[in-house]
Amino acid sequence: MNFYSQEEYDAHLDELANDSLSQGERINAAIGGWASIVGAGRPDCAWLCSDYDTWVRNPHYVGPAVPHPEDY
Repeated sequence: MNFYSQEEYDAHLDELANDSLSQGERINAAIGGWASIVGAGRPDCAWLCSDYDTWVRNPHYVGPAVPHPEDY
């Protein structure tokens, strides 16, 4: 799901808060929304590090396939 403004993102989070999602599902949805917002401004970065210290694939990345940052 792509969000183009902070208002759309906040509205989506409000909808999720009213659903019967678990806390983990809410966090995953929030991280996905965050990646969409932040990633839109960074299409050169394949991976983004979230506030939860997890790597999230950038849905807006344009370029060749890049392995996960912790794969070596």
